[in-house]
Amino acid sequence: MLEVAGVTTAEVTYDDARAIVTYRPELVDPSTLVQAVEDAGFDAQIIEMP
Repeated sequence: MLEVAGVTTAEVTYDDARAIVTYRPELVDPSTLVQAVEDAGFDAQIIEMP
C-alpha cells in the first residue's frame, strides 16, 4: 500500500484480515486503494472509521 501515491501509513492485521490505511484524499481516492489491494490478490472493501 505504501507504494500507492497519497498513502501515508498502512497497518495490516492478517489475523483480522484488515488494514488501516491513512491517505491524502487530494492525491488518491478509496476506489484506487481497493484496486491496489485487489491487484495484490486480496479482497477489499472500504469501512469508514468513526
